[in-house]
Amino acid sequence: MTMSLSHARVALAAGLVACGAFASTAFAQDGAPAGGATPPAAAPTAPPEVEPPQFEMPKAPEIGKDFTDAMKTPEAIKAGEELIKKVAKSYRDAKSFSDTVSITIDMMGQKQTQAIALARDENGARLEMGPMGIISANKKVYLTSADSANKFVAYPLDGTMSKTLAKELGGFDLPLPTWLLEPSESNGSIAELAEKIMPTAVLAGFDAAKGKVLVTGAGGSVAVFTFDAKTSLLTSALVNMAPPGAPEGMLIPLTLAFTPSTAALKDKIAFDETGKKQVDSPDGLQAQAIEIGAEAPTFALKTTDGKEVTLASLKGKVVVVDFWAEWCGPCKRGLPHVSSFAKWAKESGKPIEVFGLNCLEQKKGDERIASVTDFWTKQAFTMPCLIDMDDTVIRAYGFTGIPATVVVGPDGKIVAIHNGIDPQNPAKIIDQLKDECEKALAPKAG
Repeated sequence: MTMSLSHARVALAAGLVACGAFASTAFAQDGAPAGGATPPAAAPTAPPEVEPPQFEMPKAPEIGKDFTDAMKTPEAIKAGEELIKKVAKSYRDAKSFSDTVSITIDMMGQKQTQAIALARDENGARLEMGPMGIISANKKVYLTSADSANKFVAYPLDGTMSKTLAKELGGFDLPLPTWLLEPSESNGSIAELAEKIMPTAVLAGFDAAKGKVLVTGAGGSVAVFTFDAKTSLLTSALVNMAPPGAPEGMLIPLTLAFTPSTAALKDKIAFDETGKKQVDSPDGLQAQAIEIGAEAPTFALKTTDGKEVTLASLKGKVVVVDFWAEWCGPCKRGLPHVSSFAKWAKESGKPIEVFGLNCLEQKKGDERIASVTDFWTKQAFTMPCLIDMDDTVIRAYGFTGIPATVVVGPDGKIVAIHNGIDPQNPAKIIDQLKDECEKALAPKAG
């Protein structure tokens, strides 16, 4: 596996993949004549000239236009180099450090953002990217995933986290200055600041009044880094990146926002292996779908009207949970039938609880709650709707697609699972759920 866990550069990778679409063009060719017949010989002719597809290269913003000639003199460059050495020292001297870096990539108006949280102290370092985690502690480097919270991969620490992962997984390269996680390796050079985004980075200008440095690199790439005057820590960066293999002149705009802190960490860097299973490779950390007979992963979620529901509090009842999202067409086709089942369950008087569970939405925070609540209210579904705000519940259940419906028995174990919806007869889930719930409530033999 090629470092799916180490793709802290996921935003950059998305841009490189997109660039590949512009870097090459495929042309279809006709095959042999039908029936295998051989066409009559003909005098060779020159192939017709094919007009290459026309593509207007998007223009990147002129992020370095405010740097005057006076800011690009040898004296200004030397002052900029001194600032970078000072910045590197500030990171080295910090006994504790944390930062959340937001990386936004703009591909022709389509923006994608990836957040990277990192921290370090005297015990080691920690890096988090979505559900993925990397921790350097106990003279080891651990790989973890929220998808499989009780599993981990461990490698013996070989110098630094980056060096260890490069050795074990064939490559590891964050689009960030080395100072942030491994300041002991720093000598305060411009390469440490920018070369992971811009190969052959060169300091080209320094705005002393605003604490900004201008950097240029291969392929016409340009970057402007801004530092806080009081702390000498990096606060932002604007980058026009020239991806390898992209057409000449193509630059992808990146925006990096930093929130650095040298305050003591609330959670010290540590990793406890107790009760967890070590697996051999990152592949072993992939989510495993829950199986019938397994203990249902517990949860505590709020409904659209703010009431908290815990699975533990429902023990002794049959619980039916339908995972769905607003963007999911099959989910919307199935929900009315789950609602019909919920109406039957309520009228039956049997100890059955039914919930919709919203997950995997693009909208976040209050906007998501408002949108889901509005949709649910307008549909007037019988059952309440839970909101899995950070998608930890669907990850715990291991579902990689929705809709998905689970039936949890009175003992807290999974008794039935439905993946997807029958497009020919979506209503059949009503009778299926009735039968499964009846069986779950039936007295056990013996």
